[in-house]
Amino acid sequence: MDKVRNRIENYEYFRRLGSYTFFADTDTTSWKGHRCYRHIYYDSQKASSQYADFLEQIELWKMELEENRPVEKHKSYYEKYFIVKETPKRGRRVIVQNEQVQMFKQKTAGFFILISNGIKDPVKALKVYRDKDMVEKGFDNLKNALDMKRLRVHSAKAMQGRLFIQFVAQVLSAVIYNIMISSKLDEKFTLPELINELKSVHSIRLDGHRKPIFTKLSKTQREILDSFDIDYAAYV
Repeated sequence: MDKVRNRIENYEYFRRLGSYTFFADTDTTSWKGHRCYRHIYYDSQKASSQYADFLEQIELWKMELEENRPVEKHKSYYEKYFIVKETPKRGRRVIVQNEQVQMFKQKTAGFFILISNGIKDPVKALKVYRDKDMVEKGFDNLKNALDMKRLRVHSAKAMQGRLFIQFVAQVLSAVIYNIMISSKLDEKFTLPELINELKSVHSIRLDGHRKPIFTKLSKTQREILDSFDIDYAAYV
């Protein structure tokens, strides 16, 4: 990353995968005696969000030190990003090492690397990685969001029915997730969070009323429904 840091945002390294834009450069290296391609990516938007998340972590670690309740697995972060001083008069003081924090912003945020022994093109390598990642997330979604850790059935027929229902649910989840990506809702919500956001939307049918009455939609709910091209104006 140090080799490309000062030039990675030049236009010649600008790349596009669908609606996703980024910067990428490729060089060759060796691994266990074999040549491989090292694809270095930089996403300026991701850099901003990663730095914001990192500052929240700094705040959390600082609070742990100030309250003298350190977490063992955070020890390396304490040593790298903080100086702790104890004095009889002032008590405990926790000082953030700003140079180290800025180093994360300048050298780490927004960067990621993929290594391939056969794919020369960084865009193709990223597509293959994303496709693989989506399959893995699909299995994770089956086990967790779609409650597929155990079948909980007592016959082959029931198992086949359960698998079919899970298959349909997975297809629907994939469609929803693709729309989330295209509309950039995935930057704000995970799939379970999006479903939970819409759980409060209800329709109520009353005698004497031809149309159902819907609960009032929040701004966030309207944004989600707009992204899915759902015409709620006819009902609300």
